[in-house]
Amino acid sequence: MNNVLRVKAYVSAVDLMDEHKSQWLDDGKLKLEVETMEAMAVAYEKAGSILKAIETTTSKQEVYRLRDMIGKMGNEEYLIVIRSLLKLGDVKGAQEMYGEWEQAKGGAEFDARIPGLLISRHCEDEGDEMKARQMLNSSRQKVKETEFQLFLKDMALTLLFPPVVTSVIWLCTTFPPVIFLLMLVLFDMLFF
Repeated sequence: MNNVLRVKAYVSAVDLMDEHKSQWLDDGKLKLEVETMEAMAVAYEKAGSILKAIETTTSKQEVYRLRDMIGKMGNEEYLIVIRSLLKLGDVKGAQEMYGEWEQAKGGAEFDARIPGLLISRHCEDEGDEMKARQMLNSSRQKVKETEFQLFLKDMALTLLFPPVVTSVIWLCTTFPPVIFLLMLVLFDMLFF
């Protein structure tokens, strides 16, 4: 089975490779060899599936090299890179990626899965309750900051358009709901 996956990887038959891998992994009897996983990672990279390549590689250096190819990273990219680093035993690298994710607020919504990866690692593998608590507190702070930013954004819209807000309130109390919905659609088309 490993040989079949390697052949599919070498000829860059990524779709067939994925199909065979999922069939064999679902029965729980297949353990992929390192050479197979590396061949698959190369095939994913050639096909432009950088995130799948990161998930499949067995090398920390490859994870970092592939990560640099991504450019701007969002929650899903950070999740995959951190998960892969933890799978490869690079807790320090995963923590650095987490720190980068924390700093990259850039409008991205908070994703509890990202700190959850490190929290569970600290609890299960290292038994380091103090680090797990720090991560949990850091996550809570990020949630509060995200909620506050959304609140400020909503308030800014309200303050920028007081006559519109007053008009909407008047429409709500004066017109039937159908007319009000039509007015909202019109408002949305005009201002957004």
